[in-house]
Amino acid sequence: MVRSKAMNSKNNLKRNSPESGLPAWSVIAMGSALAGAVDLTYAILAGAMRGVPMIAIPQSVASGLLGMKAFREGIASAALGCALHFSIIFVAASIYFLASRRLGALVRRPLMGGLFYGLIIYAVMHEIVLPLSFAPAFKSTTMSFIAELAMHIVVIGPIIAFSASRASIRRIGQSLEGLASTAD
Repeated sequence: MVRSKAMNSKNNLKRNSPESGLPAWSVIAMGSALAGAVDLTYAILAGAMRGVPMIAIPQSVASGLLGMKAFREGIASAALGCALHFSIIFVAASIYFLASRRLGALVRRPLMGGLFYGLIIYAVMHEIVLPLSFAPAFKSTTMSFIAELAMHIVVIGPIIAFSASRASIRRIGQSLEGLASTAD
């Protein structure tokens, strides 16, 4: 009885400790927030170098739903653009996480999976999502194409892959802890 209480106390402490961590969705959300913030910061800085006002970047995301009206709606459309941007990244990270549950290589080799997934994200956004949206066609140079593609492949995809990998590992650890506590 004393041993059982001590073990349960130890398991509870472990479950609440940083080692066992947060639920998978929380780790995915944090990875999404990081990937989204890095991507948005990159877009704002790249736009600033071309003389584009900072507010126009999230408004351009909102223009996918609102069309040109997004650029006349001020901070409200910028806030909508930020919400859409982070939602899209969260969905992309969730898809990767779900795929990684079936394809173990995505967990075991998150860098390779992330590099490939960054390419997929870029292709889906530019070949499917943007053409179907109400967003106006934006000017793109060879250099901006290369920079955006590289950003998705080298940074965004790997951030998502490493967060999904971490979430998968934590999920496995929590499952093993649950099995261990039922065996007591």
